[in-house]
Amino acid sequence: MGNSAILEEERPVQAQISGIDHRGMRGHDIFTMRARDWSALPGQARAVVLFLLGRPGSGKSTIARLLREHFNEREVLLYDDYAFLSSMAKAERRSGRARTSRARFRELLNPGQHGFEILDFSVLKLVLHRVNTSVCQHLSRSDAVILVEFARDTYLNEHVWQYFSPEVSMSARYIYCDADLDTCIERVGKRNQYITPEIMRGYYGQDGLPSLFQSRGAARVDVVNTCGTLPTTQMQVLRALNNI
Repeated sequence: MGNSAILEEERPVQAQISGIDHRGMRGHDIFTMRARDWSALPGQARAVVLFLLGRPGSGKSTIARLLREHFNEREVLLYDDYAFLSSMAKAERRSGRARTSRARFRELLNPGQHGFEILDFSVLKLVLHRVNTSVCQHLSRSDAVILVEFARDTYLNEHVWQYFSPEVSMSARYIYCDADLDTCIERVGKRNQYITPEIMRGYYGQDGLPSLFQSRGAARVDVVNTCGTLPTTQMQVLRALNNI
């Protein structure tokens, strides 16, 4: 794929989640079975930080939605690096830099789809610094749950975690959204985001889970297979929450 990659375009969310009255035990509502009553933890001195990782199309946004529903009594902040990358790409187009040899992004358009190509990989380091800064602003809030969502080809320390403060990365839990490459390519093809199969097989072709185990330790990583039914995925997420 040369020296460029296309990141999944997913709308970032940073919002307060209001309470939801969940009842029943079927379908969607099965997820509301609380593994723990988080509102009854007076000793909780800081925000809960969960990293949602995996390829584009692996189900990160779906799991983020399930987590927002689960933590409906707390404020949930969701960051993915697309918010920062998108802002940088738009600023570059407005300034005219996108049309010069110093361009870091290239806009990509396809019928019914839109995305951007990253030409300068140093922006991936910069964006992780910015995500880290945003997370650190809320770490002391015991009423908050912070979800950090992004996709990379590897999750080794020198590529990812060195750009996060120790108080963020060392106290967090990690949920790896596991889906085979062909499934991810199929899902991405149905979205508005433009990521070619060639990019998916190139940049995201390697499974990132081994590098995540290596850098974070298997005991701190929960793997959720998202290729089954939604209730099956929901129960896997609940089991992961038991480890927090």
